[in-house]
Order: sequence, then C-alpha cells, then structure tokens
Amino acid sequence: MNSDLGTYHIRVQFTNGTGYLCVVQTGRRYTEGAQGCHPLDAEAILPPFTNEEELFSALKYQHLEGNHSCDCNRLSFLASVAGQPLTESPPCGHTLELQTLTAIRPDGTEHLLWKQP
Repeated sequence: MNSDLGTYHIRVQFTNGTGYLCVVQTGRRYTEGAQGCHPLDAEAILPPFTNEEELFSALKYQHLEGNHSCDCNRLSFLASVAGQPLTESPPCGHTLELQTLTAIRPDGTEHLLWKQP
C-alpha cells in the first residue's frame, strides 16, 4: 500500500559549482492545477510510493534520464532559484553535468543517490 513518506528535498549539484534544492512531496496529490493551486473539481490521488527505495529510484531516473536531465530544464531551474527571468527557449542538450544528487529526508539525514564517477 502506498503511503506518505513525508517531505524530501533533493540537492542537485553540477560540476560547474552551481545547483539547487527542490522539494518532493510524497503524500496525497490532486489532479490538475499547478504550484499548489487546483480547481475545485480536482480529485485526490493516493501517494505514489510504497517505500523509500521506490522514491529514490524515481528521483534518480528523473534527474539522470528523465525530464530533469536536459539542459533546458536544468537551466530553467537554475534561473528560477536565482530569481532571474526564464529565457523563452533555453537550449536543449546534456552539457550541464551533474556532480552529485542527494536526497535529504524529512528528519534531516541525507542519502547520496548518485555521484559522478
């Protein structure tokens, strides 16, 4: 059965010294909406993970091979955390190299998900 594992943070560090923290909510979610706002007819979705191992596997995939692995998204995230305007079409590619990917648990302990070989 899926359960709410709590709020995790992911520290994404690149080889050029930049990086960011992002929040991962593992609890109940709602359909549609963005940035925490949802229409009144939104439906509740059960938590997506049954254990921490599933969560960590999904996070590694997302950052190493999935949507967060492309330069266009990584540059958008970096601009957002720096308070800079987002460019209309950041370049796609895989030039912004990941150095480490670390999960920070709700209790503050850390788990290294990936480190550049």
